[in-house]
Amino acid sequence: MLFRNEKTGAELDIEFRPFEPGDEAGFRECIEDFYGEGYPYKEYFEPGYLAGKCASGDMLVLCGVARSGEIVNTCAIRYDGDFPGSGLMLLRVVKRKCRGLGVGREQERVQLEYAARRGGASLYADVMTHDCVSQHGLWTNGFVLTGLRPVLYRAELMLPDRAWPEGARLSQAVMCRRGSVGDAGGLYCPAEHRKAVERIYGMLGVEVSLREGSAPPPERSVIHEEADALHGSRVWIIESAGRDLGRRLDGVREEAFLCYLDLRAEGAQAAYEELAGRGFCFAGIKPLNDNGEFMLLADGRLRPSWTQTLHIDGPGQWLIEYIMGC
Repeated sequence: MLFRNEKTGAELDIEFRPFEPGDEAGFRECIEDFYGEGYPYKEYFEPGYLAGKCASGDMLVLCGVARSGEIVNTCAIRYDGDFPGSGLMLLRVVKRKCRGLGVGREQERVQLEYAARRGGASLYADVMTHDCVSQHGLWTNGFVLTGLRPVLYRAELMLPDRAWPEGARLSQAVMCRRGSVGDAGGLYCPAEHRKAVERIYGMLGVEVSLREGSAPPPERSVIHEEADALHGSRVWIIESAGRDLGRRLDGVREEAFLCYLDLRAEGAQAAYEELAGRGFCFAGIKPLNDNGEFMLLADGRLRPSWTQTLHIDGPGQWLIEYIMGC
């Protein structure tokens, strides 16, 4: 497909195709054109890793290849993550020299066509919030801002080639597009966040029934966790909140700590009250997954820094204002 910059007259012919064995070096060069050495998921660069994931159906990786054979843009959808039924869009990069031609828009269109053929409950993306460009592209393709992953990354490590205020940390916007789900069913939701949560589901075009209580907690919690020592952050996905939750929270020492709490689960109310009592703040929701409907709750210790590198595209500004005003 031929792309043209009307201002400069520059042209570029690109073929969009799935990742192939042998693309590893060009793929890495494309990613590092944006992140430098800061991209955290180094396993994607290992020989055979992405080819194996694509062959198994766990990932879809697309490459934009110029006539010269150079990979000039990439994007991917991961289907084997923490939220079954919800494909995670990632690796959305266009080389600097190829920007301004509309390559990113076309890449996204092709990616969404592939995703539609695959199906699923939803698509989502965790988009870095220091730049609105990716957010805007997703908005135009039917995505909705549903939450915030605050300050999980040290800015100087994630994007080392940029100038940052000392100690700056980067956040991600959680953006979602509805797939096959039309009704999320009955969920626990604390009364103080009911209107905001209903508004999010309404923007997604999904019915939901919110209640103020949940079943008592079981004895033990079921938590999937990921700790990143380099960035001083930890993420919990709480699929079942048991009576041991408080004891387990006592052991967390990371600077940035984010919990996903399943609002369908037993003990959801008790867990919310435990987290809120420890200073955790409402940070939105991660909706439309096969394994639950999740509320995002972020440790408030770094809250004064949440907006330091935060830039949100216009349609989602209301939710950021709500989160910061809670």
